[in-house]
Amino acid sequence: MSGRRTESVADEAYYDRNQAAQAMGVMALQLGFSVGIKDDPEWPILYIDLPQGQVSWHIPKKELKFDFPPYSKDWDKTGTNTKRVRMQEYIRDSIPQQKKCWCGETAQYNSEYGTYYCGGSIHKAYDR
Repeated sequence: MSGRRTESVADEAYYDRNQAAQAMGVMALQLGFSVGIKDDPEWPILYIDLPQGQVSWHIPKKELKFDFPPYSKDWDKTGTNTKRVRMQEYIRDSIPQQKKCWCGETAQYNSEYGTYYCGGSIHKAYDR
């Protein structure tokens, strides 16, 4: 990271997590989801309303890189495990179950392996 010094590997990991959460927030805004910040003097909370439900992250104020709008809803009182399930469901539900393969056949998505299966060949989703 250019120009940034931290005290530990954990600090680096949290910084990356905070940047990833904000990137997800920006993308969610672009997709039309409700996204916003509940202000706190030191640890604002970034909220995103996915179709599967609310997810949120505390982010140190000094690490906020985007001017998110205020968030007006209340916290739905769900914990980390529910947040993880909602995010996994969003990811799973966002993957097309079928797509056209480069060979012209229709490929079926196999969620267990994260690949598409087509005509006896396996093609990784990111390959095509």
